[in-house]
Amino acid sequence: SGRARRMRVTEIDDATGRQISSVATDPSIYENFAGPPRENHISLLPAAPGRAVVVYADLPLLSDDAVAWAPYVGAFASPWPGQELIYRSPSLSGYVIDTAISQQSMIGESLYDFYSGPTWRWDQVNSLYVKLYNGTLESGDPQNGEAVNALAIQNSDGGWEIVQFQTAEVIGTQEWKLTGLLRGQRGTEQQMRNPVSAGARILVLDATLSQLGLSLSQFSATFNYLWGPAGKSISDPSYQSGTFSFAGVGMMPFSPAEVRFSWAAVDLGISWKRRDRNLSADSWDQVEIPMSETLELYDLEILSADGSAVVRSFTDLPAAAATYTAAMQAADYPSGIPNPLIVRVYQKSSVVGRGNPATQQLWTR
Repeated sequence: SGRARRMRVTEIDDATGRQISSVATDPSIYENFAGPPRENHISLLPAAPGRAVVVYADLPLLSDDAVAWAPYVGAFASPWPGQELIYRSPSLSGYVIDTAISQQSMIGESLYDFYSGPTWRWDQVNSLYVKLYNGTLESGDPQNGEAVNALAIQNSDGGWEIVQFQTAEVIGTQEWKLTGLLRGQRGTEQQMRNPVSAGARILVLDATLSQLGLSLSQFSATFNYLWGPAGKSISDPSYQSGTFSFAGVGMMPFSPAEVRFSWAAVDLGISWKRRDRNLSADSWDQVEIPMSETLELYDLEILSADGSAVVRSFTDLPAAAATYTAAMQAADYPSGIPNPLIVRVYQKSSVVGRGNPATQQLWTR
């Protein structure tokens, strides 16, 4: 009918007659059109990462596969450089890599003073207010009676108390109010004897923490440390330095429990129960808890009436009991033993010596 169409042949079939298959087409769709040239841009990556906050924490054992004598270390930086390296040397040269930290840890500080509380039961009075530099905190399930969240808070003397919490309430930007507390966990009840001031270091205990690569013979030695981002020279301004030594808290025996007395005529028997730093010792389904020490040994101290001085010591006791004889009492207290009588008990380690003490007032009459 006088109309022309542009077709693209797709198939020709020769048989009794030629059949041609085709589709309409427009050549313009195959033409190249040049767009405007793209501009070159310099990468906007930061020229240098900021200095990291690195926390060294001498803590008890936190997992079955942890190295008992090695301190834990966590780091935070913004922006995160991908990896923070820790170098170690006994001198000011010859640094070697000790640890590589690949994940940021949740680090922060306390917002208000934090006071002592009860041990081995819920602290429903104190609240811990924290500000984290990164990360978030979540509540546990108070219905099951467990606190699944754990953090460490550092005292002014450098020791760490491990605290678990049930409820985390957001009160501001990166700020939480923590309640439903379990205090002095993993044998750290000695670390909460004094109040903790606002601004105390907070370290959330999770899988991001690393451990320093110290050997058993090195854990208490003094070393110089350098830490900074991977890919930078240790002379770069992003690197920091410090000198540290540690006490091997993970090998330190826990304080004994249930310090009691009994009279045998005029002699005073003092006894206690052993605790153990092994994580399996928390199980209630065992007749006897594990023994992590080579030998079971204790030291017992009898203190003055005001608790300021040691008037008698029992050393290397092989069992969790001792007898304070009438003759000893008369020699130590000519006017009669005070009431209460203050005693202090240590379990001993062949590696680190005395563990944490249990100090008890015994009301003997």
